[in-house]
Amino acid sequence: MAVFFSLTMFVSAFLLFFIQPMFGKLVLPLLGGTPAVWNTCMVFYQAALLLGYVYAHVSLNVFGPARQSVVHLFLLAIAMATMPIGLSESFSSPPSEGYFIPWLFGLMTMSVGIPFFLVSSTAPMLQRWFSATGHVDSHDPYFLYGASNLGSMIALLGYPVFMEPFFTLSEQTRLWSAGFMVLAGCITGCVFILHRALSQGGHDTTGELLDAARQKRHALDEAVSTGRRLHWLALSFVPSSLLLGVTNYITTDIAAVPLLWIVPLTLYLLTFVLVFAKKSLISPRFMVLLQPFLLLPLALIYFQGFITTWWLFPVHIIAFFVTTMVCHQELARLRPHASRLTEFYLVMSIGGVLGGIFNALIAPVVFDTLAEYPLMLVAACFLRPTVDTSGDATRQRLIDVLAPVLFVIAVGILLFGSHVVFSDTEPAVIAGKIINGVGALVVFAFRNRPVRFGLGVAGIFLAGMAIASGQLDVVHEERNFFGELSVIAQARPGETRPAYYTLYDGSTLHGAERIAPQDKERRCEPLSYYHRQGPLAEVFAAFNAQPRHDTIAAIGLGIGSLVSYLEPEQQLTFFEINPAVVRMAQNTAYFHFLSDCGPQVDIKLGDARLTLADSPDHSFDMLVLDAFSSDSIPVHLITKEALELYLKKTKVHGIVVFHISNQFLDLRPVLGNLADQAGLFGLYQDKPVTRELDEDLKLRSTWAVMAHEQADITALAENPQWHRLPVDHKKRLWTDDYSNILGVMRFR
Repeated sequence: MAVFFSLTMFVSAFLLFFIQPMFGKLVLPLLGGTPAVWNTCMVFYQAALLLGYVYAHVSLNVFGPARQSVVHLFLLAIAMATMPIGLSESFSSPPSEGYFIPWLFGLMTMSVGIPFFLVSSTAPMLQRWFSATGHVDSHDPYFLYGASNLGSMIALLGYPVFMEPFFTLSEQTRLWSAGFMVLAGCITGCVFILHRALSQGGHDTTGELLDAARQKRHALDEAVSTGRRLHWLALSFVPSSLLLGVTNYITTDIAAVPLLWIVPLTLYLLTFVLVFAKKSLISPRFMVLLQPFLLLPLALIYFQGFITTWWLFPVHIIAFFVTTMVCHQELARLRPHASRLTEFYLVMSIGGVLGGIFNALIAPVVFDTLAEYPLMLVAACFLRPTVDTSGDATRQRLIDVLAPVLFVIAVGILLFGSHVVFSDTEPAVIAGKIINGVGALVVFAFRNRPVRFGLGVAGIFLAGMAIASGQLDVVHEERNFFGELSVIAQARPGETRPAYYTLYDGSTLHGAERIAPQDKERRCEPLSYYHRQGPLAEVFAAFNAQPRHDTIAAIGLGIGSLVSYLEPEQQLTFFEINPAVVRMAQNTAYFHFLSDCGPQVDIKLGDARLTLADSPDHSFDMLVLDAFSSDSIPVHLITKEALELYLKKTKVHGIVVFHISNQFLDLRPVLGNLADQAGLFGLYQDKPVTRELDEDLKLRSTWAVMAHEQADITALAENPQWHRLPVDHKKRLWTDDYSNILGVMRFR
C-alpha cells in the first residue's frame, strides 16, 4: 500500500516538474528569453500549487476522504478531455510594452491551468487519503512527501539530459499528456485501496501502535495556534524568496550560464526530501552550527562589483542550501498531526507563493537592485532556532537589539575615519574591508541569538555596500521585467578619473562611450564588442564597399554603437524588446550614439521576431543579430524558422550578421548547420585583442556572417582571419520545436 502511494506521489511530482522547464521553453521566445519569464512562471506554478492545496484542504474537510476521492476522479476525467496540452491560441501575441506578467499568467492558465492544478493537489490529498487507510505508518504520512520531491528532482535534472536533446517540444507535450493518463490510473488505484481500507475499518486495524502515535502527537496538535501558523508561513516564505533571489543573482551577476537555474531549484527540493524522510539524514544541529560559517563570508564578498569568478558560485549555492535546510528542518519539526496535514501544506504553499510574488512582482518595483536576496538572507538569520537560552529573558532581548546597533555605529565611524585618513580610494577601500572583516568576527559571536545575529549580518551587508560605493561609480540603476540595468562611470586601469560610461544588464556589457574631456572628439568611436579593430568593422567595410546597400536592421539596441558605422545615406532600424534600454540609449546625460554619431534611426519596440515579421519583405540589405539576453542570443532567434524570416526580410544580395560572443556556448555549429540547410555561405571570426585594446575597452568578440553567395561577402571570404562556419551533421538542426543547450555548452 505504502509503495503504491509513494509511486503515485512520485509520478505526480515528476509531471509537475517536467512541465515547468518544458512550458517555460515554450513561452520564453514570446518574451525575448528574459530570466524574468522564468521567475513569473515560478510564481504561476506556486499559485497553482496553492490553489491545488486549497482544493485538497477544503474538499477533504467538506466531503471526507471517501466522497472527495470520487469527486477527484470526476475532475481528472474532465482534465483528460483537454489533452494534449499546448500554447493557447487566445494568447498568441504578447503586449508590445507593459502588462507582460498578467498576459503570461493568462497564457499559462488557458494552456495548462486545469491539469497543472489537479496534479498540484496530489501531494496533500494522497497523504490525507493514506492517513485514513489504517496502515501502520498512516499516523505520520509525511514520509510520502519525500517520494514526491524525489520525483521532482529527477524530472528537473533529467529534462536537459534525457528529454530536451531527444524530443521536440510537440513530442514532449504529448509525452506529458500520456504521463497524465498514467497518473490518473495510479490515482484510481489509490482510490480503490482507500475505499477497500475504509470498508475494513480504517484506523481500527492498527491497534495499540496507532493509539500510541496519536497520543504522542496530541500535545503538538493542541498547540496549533495563529503564532505557529505564522511561523510555518515565515519558514516557507523565506526559502521560496531565497530560491528566486539566488537564481537571479548567480545567473546575472556571477555567470549567465544556461540551465544554471536548475541547480538551486534542485537543492531546494532536496531539502524537502531530507527533512521529511523517516529518519533524519542530516542533523539539524549541524546545519545550524554550519550556517554562520557560510553566511558571514558571503556577506563580506556580496558587494564586490562585477566579479565573475567561478568560486563565487559554490559559495552562494552552499549557503543557500544550508540556509534552506535550517528553515525546512524547523518546518518539519513543527509539523502537526496528520489530521491537520492539509492545513499545514496549505500554509506552506501560501508562504511559497508570497515568496515568489515578493521576488517577481514587488521587488522589481520597490528595489533598483537585487536587494531582495541579501534581505532574505538576513530574514533567514532571524528564523534560526535559539541556541542560547541562558540568563534573564528580558535582558537578553534588550541586548539582542542594542549590541548590533552599537556594532553598526562603531563600524560606520571606523569606515568614515578610514576615508578621512586615506585620501586615495584604493587604501580606503582596503581599510574598509579589513574593518568589515573584523566586524564579521564580532557578529560570529552573536550566532546563538537569532535576532542579534540577524541584525549583525545586516550590518555587515550595509558596511559592504558602503565600501563598494567607493569602488564602483554607479550613476544610474533601474529594474524592470527584462532585467537590471546599470550605468557605470568606469576608469581606465591604474587611473581614478572616469573615462567611460558603460551600460550593463546584470553583468553583461551592452556598450561603452568615452566621457573624459580630452576624448570628446572621440565620443562617436565604437568600443566594447563594436570597436574598429574588430570583426564587425570588417563586416561593415565589406558591406559599404558594395553599391546601393542602404537599409540596415539590427535586433538589439544596446547604447546604439552600430550608428557610428553608418554612411550618410544609409537607414538603420533597431528592434529592441526592453523599453528601459531604449530610454538609456536616448539619455544624452550618458550616451550620444543615437543623437550625435550618425543619421537618425528608427526604433521599434517589441520581440524581434514578432516586430520584424511586420516589416515589408526584402526590405533590408543587412540584418544584424545582436540580441543579448543573459550573455547569449535567445534561442528562438537562431532557429530554422527564424533564419527563414531573416532571409524573407533581406534582399537577394543581403547578408545576415550574428554576434555570438559567449564564454559558455559554442554557437558556431548551430549556425553552420542552419546555413548548410538553407544553402547559404557562412563565415565567422573570433579575433583576439591586444592588451592595449582590452584596457581601452575594445573587447574580444565573435561574429558570423551568412550570405546567399560568396560574392556578396568576397572581402571577408578572402580574409584569412575569417573561417567557414563548421557543419556538424551529428547535431540536430535547431528549430522552433527543438533546441539542445546542453549540446553546445563549453565544458572547459
